[in-house]
Amino acid sequence: MIVARKPRDGHEREFRRWLQRITAAAARMPGHRGSDLQPPGPEHPEEWVIVYQFDSQPLLDAWIESPVRAELLAEGADLTDGDARVQHLALTAVDEPVTAVASFRVREGQRDAFEQDYDRIIESMSTFDGFVNAQLYPPVEGVQEETVIVFSFRSRPQLDRWFTSEERRQILEQLDEHIEGERQLNVIGGFGGWFTLGPRNVKTWKQAATVLLALYPTVLLLNEVLGWLLTDDLPYLLVVLIGNVLGVAILSWLLMPRLTSALDSWLRR
Repeated sequence: MIVARKPRDGHEREFRRWLQRITAAAARMPGHRGSDLQPPGPEHPEEWVIVYQFDSQPLLDAWIESPVRAELLAEGADLTDGDARVQHLALTAVDEPVTAVASFRVREGQRDAFEQDYDRIIESMSTFDGFVNAQLYPPVEGVQEETVIVFSFRSRPQLDRWFTSEERRQILEQLDEHIEGERQLNVIGGFGGWFTLGPRNVKTWKQAATVLLALYPTVLLLNEVLGWLLTDDLPYLLVVLIGNVLGVAILSWLLMPRLTSALDSWLRR
């Protein structure tokens, strides 16, 4: 729901504080997903706009009809110039891209053969529904010993269809001829929970770039640390699980909150 109001002349400061109280009250309601308070700008000169997001129409209706909202509207009646302009929008939720990171060491002298297989992997992967993109990061001497592939699908079910496909199984069998040691695989969910900027949605490519900026060094660090801490006889799936848990924890509670805060002005453009 979008609500636009114009403040009465001479009451702009009180009007802004009143709107802040409204958004704070909305945030305490069940199903509230976000409220974006926007000052006057080129898109809506002289008007202050609040964009509300709720999980469902009934939960939004509960806020609209709530006594606390009615009380706040009554308190601010003298601060508003004219009636509010209200617009209701029903938007269908869509799955956010999900990203996987695979890392491994290519055998000495096998780089050319591996890159040919990589081209076949991406060619096959791109035929699956939901494929978004893929990027190859070769080793960097003194910094990164592993070869890293980062690829994304529009949803986790679509990514899982690739993971369980016969095409992938056959390609990995051939790929094993060119790599040494174990393959590391980390799956990172959608990005939306890390970008709490309200309904002014962050562009998808900016989300991906920001996550990659945090994800890439995290994967490299975890590969080194886990390779040093964990014994070689641990099951491969257990190693992958440990890496996923640690990777998601580091991104969610350590890196992404700080990174999105530091890049806030760029993400909003």
